[in-house]
Amino acid sequence: MERNHMRAHITENEIPLLTTARRALVLAAALAGLAALHACNTTEGVGEDIEAAGDAIEDAAEDAND
Repeated sequence: MERNHMRAHITENEIPLLTTARRALVLAAALAGLAALHACNTTEGVGEDIEAAGDAIEDAAEDAND
């Protein structure tokens, strides 16, 4: 009984290409993750600045009413 397998034939020269492509994909994913973390820190900082400005306006309004 003969089996007819449909396997991709990879030559020895193509193996490093696959490894390089995987490394590039992992590097791209890591860089995207770092960029996302940096964006979260920046957004958090902006939120804190806006909150501080709102507190200052609220304090000024309370002082004006006194």
